[in-house]
Amino acid sequence: MVDGDTIQQFLTEVSDLSREGLISWSKTALVILVAIGACAHLVLSWQAGSIGGMQAFVLVLTLFIGEIAAVQNIRHFQGLNFLILLAIPLAVWAAVQILRQAGSRSGRAADVRQRMKQYEAALQRDPDNVAAHVFLGDSYLKLGKQRQAASEYQAALALDPNEYQARFKLERLQRA
Repeated sequence: MVDGDTIQQFLTEVSDLSREGLISWSKTALVILVAIGACAHLVLSWQAGSIGGMQAFVLVLTLFIGEIAAVQNIRHFQGLNFLILLAIPLAVWAAVQILRQAGSRSGRAADVRQRMKQYEAALQRDPDNVAAHVFLGDSYLKLGKQRQAASEYQAALALDPNEYQARFKLERLQRA
């Protein structure tokens, strides 16, 4: 025969299990959502050409392996450990941002050098081209070559003392 204490104990155990199950399910869902978001960002970065295919593949694979292992042991992740677990996809996202910036910097430097060749060609055709001197100075500045930039701005001012962009940029360089 079943007494009231047995039923109450059974209901308490079911309640505790369902509460643990809900918490475990919630944590699993959160981890999966964060991982899916990070993977989507990786794929979009790869499609945009911001990171290479192999870099994206390795990052996605690492993320999936880590998250699968985490989901299998989700009950053991409590408090700070759970927050660290959620930080894994964010760390992958940060790695992608670093790779994107490194890639765009090298791409930008190549673009700047290409434009510099065009400005230098313009100056060979017309040495009195004030705009080409200013743009060439801007290019040197983007590459971190302040002396060459100042020289180009001075050349532009020698040709046109009223060239306000060259004057402003030269003064800013001299203050720095």
